[in-house]
Amino acid sequence: MENSRILIGRIEKNGLVVVTNCADHNIPLGTQLSRLTKERVTLSLPDIYHTELGEFGSVSLVVEEITLKKWGSPVESIPIGWSAALRISGKGMDTLIRVLEEATDGEHVFLECQLPPNNSFKPTPLRGAA
Repeated sequence: MENSRILIGRIEKNGLVVVTNCADHNIPLGTQLSRLTKERVTLSLPDIYHTELGEFGSVSLVVEEITLKKWGSPVESIPIGWSAALRISGKGMDTLIRVLEEATDGEHVFLECQLPPNNSFKPTPLRGAA
């Protein structure tokens, strides 16, 4: 099964949501964000343990704008493994904020992604990439 989720880092005062793309694909504009889940990560060197804590809410949010810090201007998608600031809209921001605020040390909040219907998105090569 394809991994399709983003890690929520924080919500800035200006409303931008800072995320990391943990999916197996780029996350384009128009992506639907639905299920909120949490995972606990415990370090016991040299081991790292992951515990799924389950679903903590359902939202209906859409990615409207993506900005990568490196360039500071909007882009069409979040590359795999990259972090970005998102402007999102829809229902459930209050739920997202609450779940993020209630997360304890070692707990990480994720949003499940659904690509836009009939996704015809074609990634644009990153500037400076060979």
